[in-house]
Amino acid sequence: MKMLKENFNIKKATITELLNYYKPETINNYCKKCEKYNKVWSCPTFSFDTMNYINNYKFAYIIAYRININAQSNIENDFNSIKRLIPEVTEYNDDFDKIFKTLYYSARLHLDKLLLSLEKEFQSSLAIFSGRCLFCKVCQKEYGLKCLNETNLKYSLEALGFDVADILKSLLNIEIQWSKESSSQYVTCVSALFSKEEIDISNLNKSISNIIE
Repeated sequence: MKMLKENFNIKKATITELLNYYKPETINNYCKKCEKYNKVWSCPTFSFDTMNYINNYKFAYIIAYRININAQSNIENDFNSIKRLIPEVTEYNDDFDKIFKTLYYSARLHLDKLLLSLEKEFQSSLAIFSGRCLFCKVCQKEYGLKCLNETNLKYSLEALGFDVADILKSLLNIEIQWSKESSSQYVTCVSALFSKEEIDISNLNKSISNIIE
């Protein structure tokens, strides 16, 4: 999958503004229904206070990446190339779910690297991934062991207690669509870059363009 600059939507918010969408109890109840709950170091439960963690930063740059499902080709090639890295992609319910998951996880592999690059470029920033950590096939937390990649361990907005669908709708005017709905037209990955200092969005856009070229 080739990343396209026009598929990115970026919105700046202060952490104070973002906390309007902080609903830890509600979101954690959704997390409890996931088979990864308490089995992955990047997902609840946590040994730290998420509010304190979030409040280390002053700004949030929401980065939404949308993929038009009907405009994609080579999906089977993408599926075959990532299924050994991410076993979940093979756990689909139907053909549409297979396509949706393939596009999502293919995008994630690129986006996670992009976010880590942005974190290195912009001082005092923190990458927030669009979902659970994908660095290991099986997380060591399942065995009660420490993370093997603590340097790159990142959390998602959902894991920290944010209502991502509400953020997407309110701040970017985008309705999130799901794999269980065959009428869905696009896949959306919602990540972020938290920062202790204000970042010029034009510089952020320029950096993204340079990374994906």
